[in-house]
Amino acid sequence: MAEPTCDICKGAGYYLLDRPVGHPEFGQLRPCKCTIERQQERRLQALRDASQLVGSLLVKSFDNYRPRRAAQQQALQAARHFAGNPRGWLVFAGSNGSGKTHLAAAIANDRLANARPALFVVVPDLLDHLRSTYHPDSKVSFDARFEEIRQHPLLILDDLGAHSSTDWAAEKLFQLINHRYNLELATVYTTNQRVRDMPLRLRARLGDTKIATVVNVDQADPRQQTTSQHADTRPSSPRMRF
Repeated sequence: MAEPTCDICKGAGYYLLDRPVGHPEFGQLRPCKCTIERQQERRLQALRDASQLVGSLLVKSFDNYRPRRAAQQQALQAARHFAGNPRGWLVFAGSNGSGKTHLAAAIANDRLANARPALFVVVPDLLDHLRSTYHPDSKVSFDARFEEIRQHPLLILDDLGAHSSTDWAAEKLFQLINHRYNLELATVYTTNQRVRDMPLRLRARLGDTKIATVVNVDQADPRQQTTSQHADTRPSSPRMRF
């Protein structure tokens, strides 16, 4: 079956402006709305492809997040606000299963749905990806890929602290974080560690209230202890060592 033809351009993708002879725009073509829509969809798909949202992360949203305690409701509000105006840093700290990854992915999906860039990466996967650029068959250099990531307008680093504790990994990760700290680039972090328990030079960055807002996602309500149904079910991760 033939593809449907646009009623405006009849499938040409462009239309001729109806202007009289002598008009500055006489004879000029304009892209049809169907062409503009296809271009927007391709741009959106390119943004999705650039991010690392896969599987169930693709459907994480603010609407299907189910807060079970006051801290999670506050985290949801903070995530919504940040998605609407991503400035500074937002740090979701909490135990495995507290829903912090859901909120981080929801921010990315919200931005992408509005054709805004957002790069979601899991920290251990990121480090493996950077290591792979050293391979002789790699089509991109380490410097090019590292620069692309650290300069991204909105970077979401999931599972900070779940990487192997090699000197190389620690140094590259700190270089990335420190660069975004110095330039105050919008960044979202999730971690199962308390910021105050992190190594000094990392704590000095993520704990700086001038740029970072830390949200304890699984903090218990003061008046009531409840068992919540969590959204994030990843196994516990090893602690970082810097």
